[in-house]
Amino acid sequence: MLRQATRSEALTTIFGRIRTGGISGSEDREFFVEKRGDGVPTIQTETKKLCGKMPEFRLIDNAEVLVSIPVASQDSSPGKVAISTIPEDHWIT
Repeated sequence: MLRQATRSEALTTIFGRIRTGGISGSEDREFFVEKRGDGVPTIQTETKKLCGKMPEFRLIDNAEVLVSIPVASQDSSPGKVAISTIPEDHWIT
C-alpha cells in the first residue's frame, strides 16, 4: 500500500505539471498546482467564489485531513486531463 505522504507528493507533482487550459476558475493559474504551501487559502478562496460556500476541513485521527468541497455550478470547459498510472512493480524506490 502506498503511504499517505508518498501519495500526496505524487499528486502534487502530477498536478504541478497539468496545465489548467482555461478551465473556469483557473484564470490566474497556468498549472493546477503553482507552488506549494498556498493550497488551503486557495481552496478556501476559490471554493467560496465558485460555490458560495466554504470548504470543510476535518482532522481524522490526528493523521489525515479530509476536505469536503461543495459542488459548483458547471459550465462547459475546454480543459482535458489524462493521468496514467505506473504499476507498483515499476516504482523506483
